[in-house]
Amino acid sequence: MFGRTVKNRFSLVLLDEGEYYFDDFSAYYYPPARDDDDSIRRRVKGRILVCSSSMLFDPDDIRLPITKFPYKDITEISPYIMRRYAPSPSPSSKPDIFLVNTNMVVEMKENNVNKPYLFKKNPEQYKFSLNYVSLVPFLTRINNNVRMSKLPRAEME
Repeated sequence: MFGRTVKNRFSLVLLDEGEYYFDDFSAYYYPPARDDDDSIRRRVKGRILVCSSSMLFDPDDIRLPITKFPYKDITEISPYIMRRYAPSPSPSSKPDIFLVNTNMVVEMKENNVNKPYLFKKNPEQYKFSLNYVSLVPFLTRINNNVRMSKLPRAEME
C-alpha cells in the first residue's frame, strides 16, 4: 500500500536460456511470521508466473525482489492448512493457501535495480494464495512441471 509500484517488472530476459513463459496469476505471498494471523496481515500482493523450468513471484511493491523457484529445487508443493486463532467472519474469507518447500530460490531486481542475482541455497518454505483461480488445477499443473523437471533430459522429449 505504501510501497512504490511499477507494472510489468517481469521480463523474459529473467528466464533461463530455452525456458518458456506460460501463464501468470494474481496472488498473495504470506511472509514468515509468529502466527498465521500475523502472516495474513503482512501479506504481499503480486503475480505468480508459471514458466517451463521455474515459477516466479513478482510482488507489486518494487522494494521487494522478484523470487524465482526453479522446479528442480522444489521438494514439495501442497495445500496449506491455516492455524488461525482469531475466528473467521465466514468460511469463504479463509484463503486457499499453498506451501512451496524448496532448497534454493533466486532473488532478482530488488528495488527494481538490475544487479547480480542472489542465490539462496537453504531449505525454506513459502506460502502463497491465488486470487481468482481454483487451487487444485493450479497445483496439478505445477506438480506436473516439477515432476517433469526431475526426469532425465532424454525422457522429457
